[in-house]
Amino acid sequence: MQNAELIRYLQEAELLRDSFIESITMNFSGHMSFLINLTTQSGKSLKINFRGVSGYLFFDNEESYERFLISHYKLFQIDKGFYFSFDPFSEIGKIESEDNNYIIFSEISLA
Repeated sequence: MQNAELIRYLQEAELLRDSFIESITMNFSGHMSFLINLTTQSGKSLKINFRGVSGYLFFDNEESYERFLISHYKLFQIDKGFYFSFDPFSEIGKIESEDNNYIIFSEISLA
């Protein structure tokens, strides 16, 4: 599964809500990508690879998290790829300036 099909699966299976981010690995060689390691609410390990990253914002400078709870999120297609915020201002399907912790990317897959 990739891109729109995988996004639909993640939303329908409710795998992201109430998951914990255990780690984020950034790769800047070649095209920028991120690997996010999650533990789902049921305790299952899930690794999501975001490739073709064209924009991102992670955490405020003053904040540090050992584990970050995804209590709500937004994940949807935009003109130039896809948008995922795991600390959104609201869960409506549009980018908001108040969103935190987001990734704009062109490809998503399970690792």
